Amino acid sequence: MMLNRTPQRRRAVTLLELTVSTAVAVVLIGGLASAVVIASRAIPDDQSPSSVTIDGYYATEQIAGELLCAQSFTERSATTVEFTVSNRDKPCDCDTNPTCHPDCAPETIRYDWSGIPGDALTRQYNGGSIVEVVKDVHEFDLTYGIKTKSETSIEEDTTWSDEIELAYFDGWPGVTPTPEPRGVNSAYWLSQYFEIAPQEGAEELDITLAEVRVRRGSTPPASVIVGIHRSKGDGSFEPDATPIGTPFTIPGTDLETSFKQIPATFSNVRISDISRTDYCLMIQGGDSVATWADVYYAKSAPDNGTVLRWTEDGGASWDPRSNEFNKRDLRFSVWGRYATTGQLEITVDRYFVTSTRIALRVGPNPSTRVETSVQVLNTPEVASP
Repeated sequence: MMLNRTPQRRRAVTLLELTVSTAVAVVLIGGLASAVVIASRAIPDDQSPSSVTIDGYYATEQIAGELLCAQSFTERSATTVEFTVSNRDKPCDCDTNPTCHPDCAPETIRYDWSGIPGDALTRQYNGGSIVEVVKDVHEFDLTYGIKTKSETSIEEDTTWSDEIELAYFDGWPGVTPTPEPRGVNSAYWLSQYFEIAPQEGAEELDITLAEVRVRRGSTPPASVIVGIHRSKGDGSFEPDATPIGTPFTIPGTDLETSFKQIPATFSNVRISDISRTDYCLMIQGGDSVATWADVYYAKSAPDNGTVLRWTEDGGASWDPRSNEFNKRDLRFSVWGRYATTGQLEITVDRYFVTSTRIALRVGPNPSTRVETSVQVLNTPEVASP
């Protein structure tokens, strides 16, 4: 049995309903637009305080993270820090592999700000290109926590005395001398024997100065050479052939036609064996022109421990005979200083970086300042606080 359905007619929207629905749609669209505007205003722009504060936060976090592992510092200041961290490129087996690759070397990191407001804070890695970490920096301040460790040690200490007169001759007590000038040149030499009694407790002797009275003739010589020698030590009072240290050369132009006391200074006449007391002061001429040395003579001169000898053939033979050893002496003086060794307590302060405080402000607004501190785990040693 078939049923016949009569089609239903859809009712049309009335004008009132259309007007109401349009008004509701307008309200809804307006609300959505307001929400979008409010949300867009909530997103900070690149120059807003919140945005630059975040930039500063990430920058300080990066610096702190790298300073945490610092092994050594090569530069430290309020606006610059350069330090090393362990190798980051490859696994390193340098402890067991003698042909270890060069990448095992520590990495060097450098942060730097010029100190000029508005300039960028930069980072450099292993001396490579300089990269901006954050722009428009108005404050970057690093402060380092330092631990001081004092260490005391005992060391051997050498102390040199003041310069003192070691030996001299200027006449015999109670004896009136007769001047007897003696000439020297390249073949004629004078040697004045003298003794130095070692100072108690001294371990080394430095002869620094000899003074002799000499004059030139009508023609000045090229030079006069003054040196310190050991004696031969055989009772002859003759000088050993080799001088101690470097002899001093007096230019002939420094000599006058009357006797004048001339200083001869020595820089390396240093004697480590001071148990021997015998020395000779040698005067030689630099050429064949004669120079005269001030010598005293007396038949009744006593034995005073000084003996003048001379040679006329460049040291092949020496005068005078032994029975006249005491009758002549060169007017001279010898100066020097002694070294003594003792124990010295030395205290040395060592400095270690334990922490770093980082303050950073991006932009001119004081509210954007970010500050943090980081412990430096390896506490690397530095040269100064």
